[in-house]
Amino acid sequence: MTADRATSSAPRPAAPARDESAAGVLAIVTAVVIFSLATTMIRKSGSPGVVVAFWRLVMGTVIWFVVLRVQRHRLNWATVRRVAPLGVLFGANLGLFFAAVNHTRIANVEFIGAMSPVIVVPVAAVVFHEQIATRALAWGALAVVGVALIIFAAPGAGERGLTGDLMAAAAVGAWAGYLLLSRRVRATTGVSEVMAVTALGASLFLLPFAFASGKAFDVTAEGWAYIAALALMTGTAGHGLVLWAQRRIPVSTISVLTLAQPALATTWAYVFLDESVRPLQVAGMVVVLLALLAFTRSATRPVASEGHGELGGTPG
Repeated sequence: MTADRATSSAPRPAAPARDESAAGVLAIVTAVVIFSLATTMIRKSGSPGVVVAFWRLVMGTVIWFVVLRVQRHRLNWATVRRVAPLGVLFGANLGLFFAAVNHTRIANVEFIGAMSPVIVVPVAAVVFHEQIATRALAWGALAVVGVALIIFAAPGAGERGLTGDLMAAAAVGAWAGYLLLSRRVRATTGVSEVMAVTALGASLFLLPFAFASGKAFDVTAEGWAYIAALALMTGTAGHGLVLWAQRRIPVSTISVLTLAQPALATTWAYVFLDESVRPLQVAGMVVVLLALLAFTRSATRPVASEGHGELGGTPG
């Protein structure tokens, strides 16, 4: 009888870990929906992308420092030095991404941005010793194929479109670096501290670019409203959820789950901006979403411990 009880109770400690993993996935799914609305809002603001990115970061900085004050947390120089590189990477990512939105089609920007797993997954396997099932990798590869299908099926936009595509590609590198480095930083630093310092550093990074454009204050009332919404939705809620989830699911899972963002963003652009969507692109979106569902079932698991605290063994 005693042995039976011991055997039946053995699996119970795994339940909290499964709950944490499920909560992490839910947080990322919510963040992806929020992020998918951003490109449409950027275009509707009517201002240069780098200007929108700068003011969105300034507002986000204020919000996160207020959060720090409410939480009665204080920053020290050690934390600032540790997090500062994230500000540079995040500022570069945001500036390039926002600028790309005004130079090419939203579908192109979003789906080029979705290629980050090509960088993140292999690097995470080496750096964080993340283990991911072969079946999950196969589904992730299929999702990337769907992404490529959408890019190549999109109508061209000439030299201007190529410039935007190259900006989006550069933003991918900056985002992958941010996603990987933030995973390391989050091992010793809280969400509000990371977000406050990152937003401040990114604002300072983009400041000269915003004012060099000569249109730093060329923003309409409607534009300011969209920028404020971006600061609250993406800058606070979206990225806060991503950082929160990093202690609950692997960076590879986070990266591949974000592949759903382009399909949603293209849908919003079709509905609100009248951007055309070709049948072949729709097919690619279906492939991406179905592959993501299969990937989530195969890859979502608790983060394994490697003896370095709760983040041991394994970001966005």
